[in-house]
Amino acid sequence: TLTLSGTSGTPFSNSGTFTASTGTVTYTGNNSGGNTTVAAVTYNNLTLNNASETYVLAGTTTVGGNLTITAGTLDTVSGQNYALSVGGNFSNAGTFTARSGTVTLTGTDSDNTLTSGGTSFYNLTQNGSGGTYALKDTTIVSNVLTITAGTLNAGAVTLTLSGTSGTPFSNSGTF
Repeated sequence: TLTLSGTSGTPFSNSGTFTASTGTVTYTGNNSGGNTTVAAVTYNNLTLNNASETYVLAGTTTVGGNLTITAGTLDTVSGQNYALSVGGNFSNAGTFTARSGTVTLTGTDSDNTLTSGGTSFYNLTQNGSGGTYALKDTTIVSNVLTITAGTLNAGAVTLTLSGTSGTPFSNSGTF
């Protein structure tokens, strides 16, 4: 585990090659002067854990494994709406601010989970060939839910699609 507890607002700067391997990168710092930037790299597992901090994406970000928002806010950045790709579990116990961004679930395992923590997704795409994501709590998609490949299993939880234009649901996988 690599824990980034810096208070500068940019505790991780990458101008070379970052190889995530099998580890976890955890952001815990608190920038008293504003938000903390999450570097736009490919992570294996990514954890955000500081209740008084807003973490903002620096660009399109890929998490090959689990994304865990233990505490704090993850923001896709107003006006940028950076995409977020997650290959493992999406677990939110803090706040996720989707703006107009897209979260793509790419896991190919049969036991992935999505815990929204009560916050909404703007666009949510399931695109993990052969993979299954099980919803663990009420999930809201405010624009478009797309199942391109794999299975999205709502089980007994409520899935609300509130898109008001076009087609709020597109399915070429399994629902």
